[in-house]
Amino acid sequence: MRRYLFVLICFVLLLLGAAFLWAYFSDNTELSNPQAPKREVRAVWIATAYNRDYPSQRGLPNKWLLHEMHETLDQLQRQGINTVFLQVRVAADALYPSRVEPWTEWLTGIPGEPPMPFFDPLAAWVKACHERNMEIHAWFNPFRASLGNPTGMMVENHVTKLYPRWIVTHGKHQYLDPGLPEVRRYVTLILLDVALRYDVDGIHFDDYFYPVETAQHPFPDDSSFALYKGNFEDRKAWRRDNLNQFVEGIHIKLKQMRPYLKFGISPTAVWRHKGQDPLGSDTHGRITAYDHQFADIRHWLEQGWLDYVAPQLYLSAHNTNADYRTLLDWWSRHTYGRHLYVGMGYYKLRDADPEKQWPKEELIEQMMLNRQTPGVLGQVFFGSSDVLANPHNATTAIRQQYYRLPALIPPMPWKDNIPPNPPQALGLIEFPTQVRISWKPPLLASDREPARYYAVYRFPQNTAQDIKDMRYLLAIQQDTVFLDKTPAQTRKVYTYCVTALDRLHNESLPVKITN
Repeated sequence: MRRYLFVLICFVLLLLGAAFLWAYFSDNTELSNPQAPKREVRAVWIATAYNRDYPSQRGLPNKWLLHEMHETLDQLQRQGINTVFLQVRVAADALYPSRVEPWTEWLTGIPGEPPMPFFDPLAAWVKACHERNMEIHAWFNPFRASLGNPTGMMVENHVTKLYPRWIVTHGKHQYLDPGLPEVRRYVTLILLDVALRYDVDGIHFDDYFYPVETAQHPFPDDSSFALYKGNFEDRKAWRRDNLNQFVEGIHIKLKQMRPYLKFGISPTAVWRHKGQDPLGSDTHGRITAYDHQFADIRHWLEQGWLDYVAPQLYLSAHNTNADYRTLLDWWSRHTYGRHLYVGMGYYKLRDADPEKQWPKEELIEQMMLNRQTPGVLGQVFFGSSDVLANPHNATTAIRQQYYRLPALIPPMPWKDNIPPNPPQALGLIEFPTQVRISWKPPLLASDREPARYYAVYRFPQNTAQDIKDMRYLLAIQQDTVFLDKTPAQTRKVYTYCVTALDRLHNESLPVKITN
């Protein structure tokens, strides 16, 4: 009996010793990767179309819609994600109560049918993201009008029924004709409605502008070209000008109405090939944004109409026609001072065809290239369900190798370069089991912006107090109280630094206190 008691006591002491060592070494932040960036966008696309990511199926009750949302965001937050791009408009429909367009069929299963009892998914997503200190960007497809549904099946307030003159059919899909000024105004009003009614952090477009035409399926815009071509004889140049006017107009309106809102686009991987244009990338054999979708994304960046670009580099680093490394380098040299977030094909890890499926190492190599390339400020994974599925343990590997430490979202000085004032009245109270740090919100900055978040750093004694080093960041939060149990466990002396951050992530000077 005594032998068993002795073994039990030894086991308990071993557990206590292991707990102490874990607390000590987990606090020994020198073990973490010192090269981790302080600022990085870590984002996912959350697709509504075809119930790819959210909701998982049509017709779910409200409680399950909320459950899926919270579960998704909780898991993404644990993986280090700090930004989501939520698809709110698939094909002239809405994942929110629009004043103009019908409810999306991907929500209830019936086009135009609202969830009952009434529920606003977009409002719920905005609230839930901000509670987790995550940004949310509303993702729109601007010109797609249907995913192959016959017009006769559309609800009465769908744009195909209300304005049939605006609609052209290309392949199995229907599109709003970008060549019509009234169409461009209509789409602009749709997204401005969301920008005004919801506290989203950005407006986001994917790569669907003009669809790619072929000899068998030209884009049928003869009538709009005849009406509005003006001095243009080259239809392709006219189409590009239509999109230039559209993007510039959105930029101007957002700047006037919501100057803090970010505006970004996720184009196809290639702007132009070098064989077509000396400014193009050293690639070939793929569709290009400029020549096939008439989206002159480089021009939009050069003009400052966009705040960020997230090109869809869903290509292997070993692709012979257009490889990841070449395109990453090209985009990094053509941002014109705007942000570059790389769109990465996470779904490739789950391709149903084993011959096309990527190994985990492909994505890890691309993450390494992102970190090594100047000007890359983050990545966006497509899509969220693939990230959460953890294919080949890739999500776990990225978390451990690249997202182990938190990251703040990069600021945009062309939108706001005034940091908030530091927090006030920093205080510390030691209890037997924890330390309580508290502060008061700062005075308004010179631009009248309040603090939105706070960052709490902890530095061991005799350590350089450098808030650029993310090894020492403990929390990003909205509360003005932080509880820390580590000092009680390690019996060490620490200096705490607290900073304030505004909506666009400008950071104040730190205030400091020691236990």
